[in-house]
Amino acid sequence: MGLLDFLRGLNTPSGVVERAGFSERLAKMLGRRMTDSVQWSGYLRADHVRGGKVIATIASPNYLVDAGLSELASLISTSGTGAKFSAIAVGTNSAATAATQTSLSGESHRVAFADAIASNTATFTATFSFTGSYAIYEAGIFNHTTTGGDMLSRRTFGAVNVVSGDNLIITWSITANR
Repeated sequence: MGLLDFLRGLNTPSGVVERAGFSERLAKMLGRRMTDSVQWSGYLRADHVRGGKVIATIASPNYLVDAGLSELASLISTSGTGAKFSAIAVGTNSAATAATQTSLSGESHRVAFADAIASNTATFTATFSFTGSYAIYEAGIFNHTTTGGDMLSRRTFGAVNVVSGDNLIITWSITANR
């Protein structure tokens, strides 16, 4: 379809049903689809701190679970009853992440996070201070600061063996891309 054909199509005689609207014809002329396709991506970073020094860092790509996707849809709808995400939890179970999970398998600690938004990226940061020994294998984002709530994302990783006095600082970013 050339530019002249495109422009002629703008002046459709009355009584003729147009098969494609303006944006569809323009997209066809330019060889592009004019649809929205949003992808969520992100990254979890966990810094294991002992005696004020980072002794290990774990990095893992994000994984949104089904319940988290439903909650995101509820948050953008006027008829939705979604609650904002507000906490990160960690746990002691190393079972692989599955889309159908709604909680951590062995949650041991949960704290409210500090968050920031820049462009299309939300960043959540939580600091866990330990008073005992744990092998931490999992982390998740929740919309409730104590227990329960909807889980947005869950990641598992190699053991982070913390002892009393250690901190685990989790920085989790989630980006919406076109």
